[in-house]
Amino acid sequence: MNTVNRRRFLQGTGAGVAAGLAGCTGNNNDEDGGDGGDGGDGGDGGGNSGTTTTQSDDGLSQSSVNVLLTYFPDMVFSPMTGADEFGYFEQVGLDVSIDVSLSVQNPLQVLVGGEYDVVVGTPFSYTTALARGIPVETVFTTIGNTPLSYAAQGDSGIEGVADWPGNVLGLQNEADRNWVTPHIYNEEGISQSQRDEINQRFVGYSVTNLTEGNVDVLSMYPTNSDYNSLRLRGEEFNVVEAKDYTNAGGNVALATEQFSNEHPDTLREFTRAWSKACEDSLDESNKTKFAEMTLDRLEAVDANVFLEGVDPIEVEKSNFEQFLEFRPDDSWDENGVGYNDPGDYAEVQEMGVSVGAISENAATAESDLVSNTYVEAVHSSDGELQWPN
Repeated sequence: MNTVNRRRFLQGTGAGVAAGLAGCTGNNNDEDGGDGGDGGDGGDGGGNSGTTTTQSDDGLSQSSVNVLLTYFPDMVFSPMTGADEFGYFEQVGLDVSIDVSLSVQNPLQVLVGGEYDVVVGTPFSYTTALARGIPVETVFTTIGNTPLSYAAQGDSGIEGVADWPGNVLGLQNEADRNWVTPHIYNEEGISQSQRDEINQRFVGYSVTNLTEGNVDVLSMYPTNSDYNSLRLRGEEFNVVEAKDYTNAGGNVALATEQFSNEHPDTLREFTRAWSKACEDSLDESNKTKFAEMTLDRLEAVDANVFLEGVDPIEVEKSNFEQFLEFRPDDSWDENGVGYNDPGDYAEVQEMGVSVGAISENAATAESDLVSNTYVEAVHSSDGELQWPN
């Protein structure tokens, strides 16, 4: 299968001007289903699809799936790109086209508008979408634990959150930072007066904001190629990981309720193939295989995400190792890879309510927060993937 000519890097679309970056896709505060205010009653949002389309004699109700990833095809999306590269989508009867873009500001708007069948977003944008009544549905969680972290330089003397007062904290302007950071303050017992001493500044995504001294602490992803390029060059960092404070996930594959209702068999097989590649990505013996595949994907879209003086393949191997720490969720052992843990999403929603991004009366009940229709359809009761011989 010729995958190179089916990859597209979208330099610009009518949907927006700035994409969310890094190991956790996200967007600026005006994102549909993003960080801004909410409206409506949240809809039903989760649970099983109400109607189904039976499979025709010729195969699936729809054999093509268009996917949008809102970052370079780096290791963060390797189960998705791997399912394509390794032929798993093809084996289940699907022709999947994967677009990647840094210019789509409102991915959920693009999804609901019908331009794509599946978009990878964040639990933060998803829970806000429910509060706004946007008819989207979880397909599977792609990263079980948020890779969001905060780094200081190794010789700075800033070891943890208690050392942040009196320093400049650089934050990218996205929901996960804006929701998680106050949550960490609460968990660490940082008083309001101490918070007032932290000079929070919204900055760009480059980790060089930290190494060049623009900020003292930087929200970042240890799963990203620029960060691991620096590590391999010998830079040392003191890192605080958000997953030590929250069970929030990283990314989630989303479809519209309409597409789910009309093509449940398509999403079922899409989930099956992704799950196969995700299982592969959790096997350390596949590190070189995934690193080479990811590097090929990055080169195909001319994505220069590496810093000088490092071997790109070694950077991708390091990225792979990092994702072994973040990608799996505890609930996957029992329920299968990609399971959308309702409790994790409820915690994200609670953070949104706490910071005023979601009004309490628009919050969705935990029992209705997510759908696991497709994850459950392709796994046995003990979480084993059912793969056709």
